[in-house]
Amino acid sequence: MRGAKFRNEKGALIGQIFFEEANLNTKYTNTCAIAQTGTEKILRDYLESKYGIKVEFNIEFVSIQTFDDRIKTVIKNTVTGESCIITSRFVIACDGGRSAVRHALNISFDGYAVPAVVMNIDIHVRSDSEESYLADDEAVVVLAETGVVGILPSAKVPLSGYHPHPRVFLAGDAVHVHFPVGGWGMNAGFQDVANLCWKLSIRLRHLSGLSIVNDTLLNSYGFERSPVGDNLMTITGRPANVFYGPVPRSIFYAVRSVVLPAILRFPPLKNTILSNLAMMEVSYGKSEIHLPVQKVWGGELLEIFAPPAVAPGSRAPDGDIIDTITHVRTRIYDAILAPSRSFVVLLFTNSSEHVETWSAVIDELRSEPPNLNVDLHIIANEWFENSRSAKVWMDSGKKIGKFYACGELHGGAAVIRPDRYLSGILSVGQHQQVGKYLKDLVGSE
Repeated sequence: MRGAKFRNEKGALIGQIFFEEANLNTKYTNTCAIAQTGTEKILRDYLESKYGIKVEFNIEFVSIQTFDDRIKTVIKNTVTGESCIITSRFVIACDGGRSAVRHALNISFDGYAVPAVVMNIDIHVRSDSEESYLADDEAVVVLAETGVVGILPSAKVPLSGYHPHPRVFLAGDAVHVHFPVGGWGMNAGFQDVANLCWKLSIRLRHLSGLSIVNDTLLNSYGFERSPVGDNLMTITGRPANVFYGPVPRSIFYAVRSVVLPAILRFPPLKNTILSNLAMMEVSYGKSEIHLPVQKVWGGELLEIFAPPAVAPGSRAPDGDIIDTITHVRTRIYDAILAPSRSFVVLLFTNSSEHVETWSAVIDELRSEPPNLNVDLHIIANEWFENSRSAKVWMDSGKKIGKFYACGELHGGAAVIRPDRYLSGILSVGQHQQVGKYLKDLVGSE
């Protein structure tokens, strides 16, 4: 779906918005609307084919007990009636807006209710009228006085605590339920688990002798994701109150006839709307688990604020690169970030000496405690041979280094988290700092 058109109840066009108009740093410039049943099947099939794991159905949560070193959860098969006790180090509750785990732990679910009844329906629509406004690649949003109808082509607002117990985490609708729009609820749930699971993976492999009561890494999940939930409430709740709430009809007509068309004609505001719809503006800039905010320029490290697009906590930028062996053009996400499940270090340099220095640090992290998986890739703007310990890519347009705020004279290095957000940007001379940072993060001496 490439965009949406807004109309009134008589079919008159109010305004329109298309993803191709936005300056999104991605090759995926459209949105894909799929029924929830289809999305679930895609995820289940991938889980089974990739990892041999089957999702169990007809399983009901019964109770949960928390201990200092473990969690005991009782579940029941609703078909056979058989119960099972599961002992685990952690529990992630993804059991929806009426979360039984949240209720069992007496976790508050504060918020406010949108004064509206909302229905999401998957149907086949056919129109024989020559004046039909339906299209295969556009959404239609009808803003009528009696309500709002959104037609998307298929290919209460509460907030709870994300980390209410050292060993219990809430994710998805169990922690944030908002006015349904744009697939934000599902995608926010995906982002929840992407943010959390790499941190849990580290802790499960490096728990020896560590207390998790005040664990900075695990606590960062709630610290980073809570503002995202707050933002979802704001950007979905306010429009819902205008179009559904007890506001004067004069305000409704003013928003529909004057404010919305004006916004859709103003490129900066339109770009902000599209970036929010794409959820590419999500940032964890105030997190405690990042390297200090810093910028590399001409090889010198300046303790100043980096541009928001490349600050620690922002989404790692994408861009075109060339494989120095096959000479095939590809992109950073396709070739480097998507295949990796680890921390990634992008070293921007044309110096083989820098490559060997950084390779030695990364090899030490891999082979000695903390035995951490770290992928090292070299981004160069001059051709030179691949290193034995790192893949070399060509930045032919000399743009990638600028995206990552790494100076062209002496280069720099970007440290990228497993969920593809920036941990920090360093100068090429700070190879020891990345080793210390990752060891501290894991908890290794």
